Amino acid sequence: MSLITLALIINLLLIIGFIFFSNKDYRSSLKWVLVFLAFPLISFVFYFFLGRGIRVNNKRYQSIVYKIDSIINEFRSFHNFKCVDDSLNRTLLISKELGGNFLTFFNDIYYFCNGNDYYSSLLSDIKNAKSSIHIEIYIIHDDEFGKTLLDLLLAKANEGVKIKLVYDPNGNLLNKRGWLKNYHHPNIIFIKQFSSIDRILNFNYRNHRKIIIVDGKFAYLGGFNFGDEYLSNNHKIDPFRDTQIKIIGEGVLELQRQFLIDFYYAYSKYNDSVNIELNRTDFQYIKVNKVIPLQIISSSFKIRENLKRIKMQILLSSKKEIYIQTPYLVLDLTLMEQLKLLLLAKVKINIMIPLKYDKRIPFCLSLSYARELYNLGANIYLYNGFIHSKTIIVDDKYLIVGSSNFDIRSFNLNLETDAFIYSYNEVSRYLNIYKTDIIYSLTYSPFIEQKYFSSFKFGKRLYRIISSLI
Repeated sequence: MSLITLALIINLLLIIGFIFFSNKDYRSSLKWVLVFLAFPLISFVFYFFLGRGIRVNNKRYQSIVYKIDSIINEFRSFHNFKCVDDSLNRTLLISKELGGNFLTFFNDIYYFCNGNDYYSSLLSDIKNAKSSIHIEIYIIHDDEFGKTLLDLLLAKANEGVKIKLVYDPNGNLLNKRGWLKNYHHPNIIFIKQFSSIDRILNFNYRNHRKIIIVDGKFAYLGGFNFGDEYLSNNHKIDPFRDTQIKIIGEGVLELQRQFLIDFYYAYSKYNDSVNIELNRTDFQYIKVNKVIPLQIISSSFKIRENLKRIKMQILLSSKKEIYIQTPYLVLDLTLMEQLKLLLLAKVKINIMIPLKYDKRIPFCLSLSYARELYNLGANIYLYNGFIHSKTIIVDDKYLIVGSSNFDIRSFNLNLETDAFIYSYNEVSRYLNIYKTDIIYSLTYSPFIEQKYFSSFKFGKRLYRIISSLI
């Protein structure tokens, strides 16, 4: 038997195993089978890194969740508010089944739409920190702002503040080797989300969250990473527009919970035994009188695609108008069909994507999906800069702000966290911001696309096929 024949037999057996044991939908499975046939054996190497699914130690993860929940439950406030809106009750029921955190009521929220305002507030809170600083971040650039932040953290550590920071290693590939070596301190713990072997096994997955909690009293959540480019210092994507929220009140406790679960699970990869040491002051959030119903919902190692399903439920409940901001508009079949059905039902859909792009492939895909939705009646806006904001408004009831883009990667692959805000007043506040962004945007049309992106025609077709594989 020749080596070629042997290789083809092995390839056939691998394909049979893939068909019977893969949990992918049939369309994605069919495309992978075609790839396996076209590129025998070598294609399975790509599948190992890109298509298998995230690897997790379920027993260890559940143990950490249980320990943290047993402590946090002591500090949660339980209310007897009743919701009379059927669609909201249905959303809350679904979110509970899909791992949503407790619904909180007494909160205050501040919005930041540019890096200068956000960083100014964040650095001020960090400077005034007394007990702890918890950071979960996708990217910390090794640049002026990144060093400013790390220098400040080191100074606070010298004052006795306990600092925990978990980051995604693949998000920081471009940083210099040893970029954290000058910041080692007994009061600082830096943890990579994925250890060396996990980084290989989970190559296609990212911890994309951006959570910062100071003293258990102030929490930040949204789309901003740390670096100079988020201050509109990169002319290619200037101006840089994002959305970050600052939460004061009960919602801080729920973000603290998510951070601690992620931190200690990552920490457990480097330590055989994990002693979860928690300071009670980290759970004593500021009591506020303002009522803003807010729910923190995260994808996790254990629960996948929950953000997509909950958002689909909310979109499905729309009777009037939807507003979406996303840097990447890359949709799977279910989301695309739902948006089409909403348009056919005469629900107005407004989608804002960037005019300037940071990555060519996802931008080609965004244009492809944007044109398809435009042809069915959606309003597509091209923000004159790079809009990195991840927000959704549905009618006058729902506002969603967080780290998840409206794309396949965020919904299917990444670890993400969003705040679901159920408040007419907050919807109205952010809708005013959205309408201001429209003033600085071009209204999409095929003519505009031809004028600015005539060279993208082939890329839109090719990348759309590739995106459905992973």
